[in-house]
Amino acid sequence: MKKVILRSLLLFLITVILFYFILKDNFYESVDLLSKSNLLFIVFAMFFYALYIISEAYLLKMLINRSDKKYTIKKSIELTLMTRFFNGITPFSLGGEPLQVYELSKENIKVSDSILAITEAFIIHEITVTFLTIIAIILKYVFNLIPSGFLWSMTLIGFLVNFIIIFVVSFICIKINVAKKIGTILIKILGKIHLIKDVDSSIKGWNDKCIEYSKGYKALLKDKTFMFKSIMVNSISMIAYYCIAYFAIMSVASDININFMYSLILSTLIYISATFVPIPGGSVGIEYAYLNYYILIADENIVVVSLLLWRFISFYLPMIMGGILFNIIDNKRSLECKEVDKN
Repeated sequence: MKKVILRSLLLFLITVILFYFILKDNFYESVDLLSKSNLLFIVFAMFFYALYIISEAYLLKMLINRSDKKYTIKKSIELTLMTRFFNGITPFSLGGEPLQVYELSKENIKVSDSILAITEAFIIHEITVTFLTIIAIILKYVFNLIPSGFLWSMTLIGFLVNFIIIFVVSFICIKINVAKKIGTILIKILGKIHLIKDVDSSIKGWNDKCIEYSKGYKALLKDKTFMFKSIMVNSISMIAYYCIAYFAIMSVASDININFMYSLILSTLIYISATFVPIPGGSVGIEYAYLNYYILIADENIVVVSLLLWRFISFYLPMIMGGILFNIIDNKRSLECKEVDKN
């Protein structure tokens, strides 16, 4: 719990410093724009975030229901929100998956089944994001949306990272034994130059991960219709997420004409730009990408204020809700355990 509090405080501090530098030159003007925000568009932005969470939760439910038909959409939505909290306070969003395995075990779902479902969800997500990003990159050139050289480099690195992940996962799934050997060699090399301390544990972890990905990939390939349906559900989820920024900007300046298609393209590129940023929540990287992409189609002051709304709706609010929900559920379990011990 101490680590969770410290990480939350660190993220809060990073956020405060970041937004201080963003707002310091036009603070009063930004506050004035924020105070005049259109509530209806804010509601729309929150609706699309809710659609994003529900669609993602539905995908997880679909995958878990293959081994446990009793798992409900309500439980899946709760887990998806709690995952937002643990992803938000850990670098590269690494805290969510262990939480999911833990919570699913409390629902009497086998660890092997939960790991399989989570692995399948990860594979589907990477395929979906890579596909949507390729479309966005093509449309970027069609509509001549040209960002700065550094920002475009960030985007390409993010895309390359996701593409490599897809390639590695596919390679693991198809050539598991070769992947195990290559991974073992690399881990031993990293161990010799003291970048990895526990070589044996790392090799075991790599081999386990290879088995998980191979099982998930093969399970999806067995039912191509199910895989296609899963990708469609995940696509709805991601497109809903990409819509949030448009309504955040419109809430600040509903009288200006912003092309909805441009906004979707830019949101897709913003998302991929921050995938390799190690700071929890992709902070600094994602804000930089948002500011410099949306300045292509809107006034800087409007973009700055909309960034505050967008980041609050799409990151901080669900993270806070997830943290509160986790504490409520965890405390409820503790009380139930105490009652059992008394009896």
